[in-house]
Amino acid sequence: MVLTTGDHAVVTIDAVGLDLDATIERIIPAADPQSRTFVIELVAANSDQRLKSGMFARARTSRGQRTVLTVPSSAVVSRGALEGTFVLDDNGVARLRWVRTGRVRSGRVEVLSGIDPGERVVVAPSPGFVDGTRVEMR
Repeated sequence: MVLTTGDHAVVTIDAVGLDLDATIERIIPAADPQSRTFVIELVAANSDQRLKSGMFARARTSRGQRTVLTVPSSAVVSRGALEGTFVLDDNGVARLRWVRTGRVRSGRVEVLSGIDPGERVVVAPSPGFVDGTRVEMR
């Protein structure tokens, strides 16, 4: 994610129980070598003077949406360090396909490569499920 001046952010200050809309005013282009962090200055309204110098805040930004391919976590099988999913061919035969996975959220796993949108996967293969098993469709 690339942040630029003028981007919108939501700032949370737990000490005063406050969420504020803010704008990125300045980005210091040098990282702290110890923490590998950058300083970003945000501007937010403080008309009621609740914010004080030195308060800790967290900022969240949104840079749009992206479309991802996900499968249920139960569809991903592990074989050592490899991960795969069983994909059904046109005849209902399951074939183990190795995949590269990404983030896991809400019981779903992002699939970065290995299957294509629209392919049918076995959602919950049993422990003894093997490549070449015929699956009856419901």
